[in-house]
Amino acid sequence: MNASADLGILSDESRYFIFLLERYALAKGITGVDALDLFEGWGIVDYIYSMYCTYHTQRTENAIDDIDRVIRERLRGELRGFVDAHYVAVGGDYRYDINCGNIDLEVAEPPAGLVDRASRLEDTFSVALIKLIQARGLEDAEVYKRAGIDRRHFSKIRSNEGYSPAKKTALALAVALKLTLDETRALLCRAGYSLSRSMLFDVIIEYFIVNGRYDIIEINDALYHFDQAALVGVE
Repeated sequence: MNASADLGILSDESRYFIFLLERYALAKGITGVDALDLFEGWGIVDYIYSMYCTYHTQRTENAIDDIDRVIRERLRGELRGFVDAHYVAVGGDYRYDINCGNIDLEVAEPPAGLVDRASRLEDTFSVALIKLIQARGLEDAEVYKRAGIDRRHFSKIRSNEGYSPAKKTALALAVALKLTLDETRALLCRAGYSLSRSMLFDVIIEYFIVNGRYDIIEINDALYHFDQAALVGVE
């Protein structure tokens, strides 16, 4: 039986779901598998099926916008739970207990022979950043564009080994590099900063890093929802 025959046994709802999945993936620049993982991860497959009668009579863009709305609402709900569990609004400044001297800024499975470890205490923020970029096989432009930092500002960070960027810039670069939480803490430490549970901004950034969500547009949307300044790399 060929593929078209197989498709013929599907319900109208299932055929439309496949169509919408492909269009959503195309609109977001991701694979169909990634789109399906996203839908399943947020538990909206049944919701999309339930919206068949509405979706298939409208423009596909409207359906995609509605899916984004539902994902955004569920993300905000999950983020609110994370904030409630981790944010210390009063009672002192709770900071992670970090000693830079005891931290190796590790790189997840770097290319063989490229670097042995990403950074140690003697490395400044700039040196550690360069090593992380090289270890991940990334181009400078790819990193500073992801971080929302202009080329001249990034060049200043890269060319001056003693340069310490603003905390938001350091966090934007950590997000652009898709660092783990421990790696983010270590990189921040190189610039003289730490994450604080008494700062709502920091807790929100922690949520996205812990959950492996590194889209700065999505992060900024969540920050805006909680009345926080955007994560941008401009000082």
